[in-house]
Amino acid sequence: MLMKQILPILIIFMSCTSNHRQTEKIDQSPEVVNRPLENVVIFYDHTTSVDLQKDLYTVHFMDSSKVDYKLNFNAAEKNIIMQSFEDLKLNRLRDSIFFEDQCVIVPKMYTTIRFVYKNDYTSITLDENCKLPAGKHEGEARKIQKFLGLFDSIITTKSQLKNAVRSDFRYM
Repeated sequence: MLMKQILPILIIFMSCTSNHRQTEKIDQSPEVVNRPLENVVIFYDHTTSVDLQKDLYTVHFMDSSKVDYKLNFNAAEKNIIMQSFEDLKLNRLRDSIFFEDQCVIVPKMYTTIRFVYKNDYTSITLDENCKLPAGKHEGEARKIQKFLGLFDSIITTKSQLKNAVRSDFRYM
């Protein structure tokens, strides 16, 4: 009887402590390395998103409604973001990349960065509450974290967001 009560808890705990997974592919081919970046879109879990091309910060709500704020990125800010993308060689990453560590914080809250090109995109997802995985892919994870930090530092300077409404998504 006790085992039947413990088993579901054990299964949940084990699923939360799984090793990081990823389907990362680093491509050195000229057609991948030289493809021009058209847009960067960042999704902060279910709560907010930022679209560089549309110049929008969007707050999402549980009833599927949303509120948009115009960010008014200037040319220098866009240039810093694009230059950081190139300097960190993030154009060499392709397909989907998913970093998950062994953190036991539940629920998981993920940040997804989407680099959009003319004919495709690269999607990178990481857990925003825990350390990125060490080991074989630590370098790529740190580059992504650095890019995200730079992007966030630009967004937090925007006066439009000082009094922005907050999402009503709650995590149990």
